[in-house]
Amino acid sequence: MFDEIAVFNNSKSDDPRVLRTKQSLYKSLCSLLKKKPLSQITISEITSKANINRSTFYLHYTNLFDLQNEIEENLFQIYKNSLDDYLASLNSQTSNTTNEESGNLNTNDLTPEINLYENTFSFLQKYKEYTPILLVESPTNKLLENIIALGSEIHFSKWKSTISVKDPTYFKYSYPYLVNGLIAVIKLWLSDGMKESPAQMAKLAIQLTFQNMEEY
Repeated sequence: MFDEIAVFNNSKSDDPRVLRTKQSLYKSLCSLLKKKPLSQITISEITSKANINRSTFYLHYTNLFDLQNEIEENLFQIYKNSLDDYLASLNSQTSNTTNEESGNLNTNDLTPEINLYENTFSFLQKYKEYTPILLVESPTNKLLENIIALGSEIHFSKWKSTISVKDPTYFKYSYPYLVNGLIAVIKLWLSDGMKESPAQMAKLAIQLTFQNMEEY
């Protein structure tokens, strides 16, 4: 079970009553999203399930999308914080992770990359009760995309600086290709009940990523 308080402590209010109210609304929205899309959920359904009045809902939110956005922002902030350990380990690395002779990324030591991916999968597993939010199909839902993009930017920048390919067109299309491919893998993992461990998924993500890099 994940630490729910971590999410709600990112809310702007420190009032325990407000946090409890928001916790109930968060849970209610996630529960309803397992049964129907966001567009079919009403505020009355949310408040009834959360055992609060509609007037209380409107004290905090304008509409359901406002509630959804707050959950996304809180989760994204927690994920950003979780990258601190990875960045610290990356900065303290003393081994050379590139092959100077070929100019290609040295795939013999992918520990930092594996740690990054495992950190991401572990985060998603820890907050698994919010999977319905991650899988919401709507133009405004960029949470999963932002989570993956944040970590991938670090990984991609390192890769870009070490490979021999210098074609700007290649980089223009390879980044969205890799990011969207990883998003598809994660969505399948989430919707399938996260049967594989974060460590297994991290290694698989690395294999898929570097296979595409090395084939070019």
